[in-house]
Amino acid sequence: MKNPMKLFNVDKSKDIFCFLPVCNESEEELMHSLSIFSTSNIAPSLRKRILLFIVLDGQSDNQPQTATYTILQNRLFNKEKRETYPAFGCTIEKGYIEDIPFYFCVKGDNLLKGKRYSMLLYAEISKYISKYREKLGFLKDRDTFNLEA
Repeated sequence: MKNPMKLFNVDKSKDIFCFLPVCNESEEELMHSLSIFSTSNIAPSLRKRILLFIVLDGQSDNQPQTATYTILQNRLFNKEKRETYPAFGCTIEKGYIEDIPFYFCVKGDNLLKGKRYSMLLYAEISKYISKYREKLGFLKDRDTFNLEA
């Protein structure tokens, strides 16, 4: 696995993690979901704190692209060159919806299918990022409770 921290933004100001699971949604459903993250829907003070994780299920390794995968690739990346990271059993690509960074995670065949398991994957990635931030000293003076205490 390439260094996942090269992929993930560990900026301490990014403290709102959003999760968008997708599988067999239509283009209209996908565009509606993504439009929630437009500048007209989220205040600037919140926008700069968001990290978005889009987790795609149902795209098998070494198979033709599903319609959902194709729609997301076309809408999110506009044919720009991007780096792909294998991590957490996924292929992960980073991009931006306007000024909000997102991580497009395509689940591999070795991961269990279903949105419940996508949510567990998202929790695993979030925990990894939080632990890395803690090592960097980002969370020393936080005023929230410790989930593992």
